[in-house]
This record gives sequence, C-alpha cells and structure tokens, in this order.
Amino acid sequence: MLEDLKDFPRMYAKLPDLEDPNIRHFIYNNYRIIYELLEKDHIIRILTIFHSRRQLRF
Repeated sequence: MLEDLKDFPRMYAKLPDLEDPNIRHFIYNNYRIIYELLEKDHIIRILTIFHSRRQLRF
C-alpha cells in the first residue's frame, strides 16, 4: 500500500470536506494518513497521521 503511493499518488481518495484535489487520504494499519501532492516538484508531503478512530476535524 505505501509502496503504491510513490507510483500512483492519485489512487487514494480526496478528502470530501476539502476542495483541494491534491490533498488525499488512506487507512493503513488502523491509521489515517493524509498527504498532499506537490506534482510540480514530484513530492508527496505527509500532512498528518492519526489513529482512524479519531474524528477528522477541519
């Protein structure tokens, strides 16, 4: 799963509460990982990692 992120960064879902298509998320081993695509620089920036039981608040 994490290996796929490097090769297919757009395969994971966009966050529904945000309009930015470059901020995405996925669940890995009970943790939600939220990341941002910086395509111009070919960078994936991890924004936060937290246990999936916690509520996501904006």
